Amino acid sequence: MNLYPSLRQGQSPSAFKERIWLIGGTQESAQLALAIADANKPCTISVTTKSACTLYPQVPNLRVWVGRFTLSQIEEFLQQQQIVAILDASHPYAVEISQNAIALSQKLQ
Repeated sequence: MNLYPSLRQGQSPSAFKERIWLIGGTQESAQLALAIADANKPCTISVTTKSACTLYPQVPNLRVWVGRFTLSQIEEFLQQQQIVAILDASHPYAVEISQNAIALSQKLQ
């Protein structure tokens, strides 16, 4: 599984130190992404469709990951991306990703 689909050429996964994971796909998540970018904080945004990528600015400290996660993939993602905080701005009907993110954040706390 490639957890770094949006890495620019020559960029290594080590650029992902102590990142925020923004569970996105909504207009509210786009507003949060702008605030995170303005604060110059590294953030990985996950969305389920390629069309949702257009919500987010293309700036160096924001990365967009497209795809769906299984529970085990989320745990691997959190560790590989060195996630230190999770912001869930997913769609209200995206219950599974929200529940999985909560469960894993409690487990890894």
